[in-house]
Amino acid sequence: MKPLYLDAGAFRDWLTLQTNDQVEDGYGGYLNIWSTVSQCWARIMPAQASFSIRAEINEANYTHIIDIRQPTNATDTMRFVTQDDARHFTILAAYDPDETGRYLRCVCRLESGDA
Repeated sequence: MKPLYLDAGAFRDWLTLQTNDQVEDGYGGYLNIWSTVSQCWARIMPAQASFSIRAEINEANYTHIIDIRQPTNATDTMRFVTQDDARHFTILAAYDPDETGRYLRCVCRLESGDA
């Protein structure tokens, strides 16, 4: 497989990688607490947009591809948050695009900034 070349200048978005820790709330339920794992420069590319109607509510779904430099232990139970906390990207899948261990490509769903 031909190695993937990504221009260093393309990594211009500073993102925070967070993991979800469920903490008991004292009433038999759980609270979702997001804690920071690491911060890194990334390249964010819009990939797909779809539209659906669920329970008579219009929903727009946006998928993005986020490339980061390895080693970063991103998994599908984590999310990326932009520096201004305006956009949250839930990781759906993470893989090495050219199997060289240099980059990690994450397929992410854009969530609202208040999630």
